Amino acid sequence: MNEPILCACGCEEIVSPGARFIHGHNRKGIKQSEAHIRERTVARWGKCSGPKIQEMIPCACGCRKLRLKYDSKGRERRYIHGHAKKRDNPLIECACGCGATFPEYDHNGYSRQYISGHAGIETRFQKGHKIQIGEKHWNWKDGRHIDEMGYVKIRVGPGQYRREHRIVMEKKLGKPLKPTELIHHINENRADNQKENLKLMTRREHNEEHGKRRKEKSLKN
Repeated sequence: MNEPILCACGCEEIVSPGARFIHGHNRKGIKQSEAHIRERTVARWGKCSGPKIQEMIPCACGCRKLRLKYDSKGRERRYIHGHAKKRDNPLIECACGCGATFPEYDHNGYSRQYISGHAGIETRFQKGHKIQIGEKHWNWKDGRHIDEMGYVKIRVGPGQYRREHRIVMEKKLGKPLKPTELIHHINENRADNQKENLKLMTRREHNEEHGKRRKEKSLKN
């Protein structure tokens, strides 16, 4: 009679014939034998395309958890997925010359030089001509655009926009608006942000005003 085989995770429980682990125990982070790692790597990559032998290494974020050294494409990885955010991730300037900054490491811990999509910018422009942003951009429209709801938005900073009617009302009142304070367009034209066309209301008053107008329109029809 064959001797019972114990689970390879070290729990000392008996496994079924032909298995090395009890179901779920193969993810306990043990260091597998080199022979088994080589066998699994060759079975996955083949003798020629899989020269890298997998091994368990600690995550570089300091959490003390173990991970496989190489990913499915054979690239060496230092972090468990998502753990790279736990480390110091300094902001660096994009190598294309656009002037924008971004975190040096992605969520897998890989070092980057470019913002996504900027890697070929330096080859698409003549020497000395770099992509321009803000007021220097060729399609600059005074920092104004109309959003999907028909409101006018104004650029107040790099990548930051606010609705124009709230800015106009704040200047009129001389104080910032509360989130509960809404602006009603009297002529119902959301792009008309003249002071005379704006009226400060609470959410309840605003809902009642639009309810009356909908009722009036339904009676006319």
